[in-house]
Amino acid sequence: MEKTADVETYAAAGDVITYVITVTNISDVPAANVVVNDPLTGLNETIAVLDAGASQVFTTTYTVQQTDVDAKSLYNKVTVTGEGPGSSTVETSDDVMVPATSSCCSSFDPLNPSNIFLGLLVLLTLLIFSLFTLGGAGILEKPSLSVDILGDK
Repeated sequence: MEKTADVETYAAAGDVITYVITVTNISDVPAANVVVNDPLTGLNETIAVLDAGASQVFTTTYTVQQTDVDAKSLYNKVTVTGEGPGSSTVETSDDVMVPATSSCCSSFDPLNPSNIFLGLLVLLTLLIFSLFTLGGAGILEKPSLSVDILGDK
């Protein structure tokens, strides 16, 4: 069995991921009552008989939710069970992990000075905080701070 997703990443709630599930009977005897279950997408199909060497393909979709974006990755597992000779049960599974794209830096241009403002503000705030609380000794005398931004001093 093989499961693939049509995308490598997702970005936002509402994005649709299409999964292709290929179930192949690699034995030399038919399998009966083969159940393909993908709880994330709601796929639950039964193949009455899957002949030896035969394959069946299923396509199913999932719409990304905000909780998936917040989780920063989407895990999807499909399970296939079936009956072999003498009613023996056979089970296999496959999974796909699709990460969310990072929204913080996807449009960051290091050559555009306006993009560094927020990062610089955070850095300076942490630096100043560190100067004033270093070692718990309280305020240092007249801390001086100079920053070289793009060659300007």
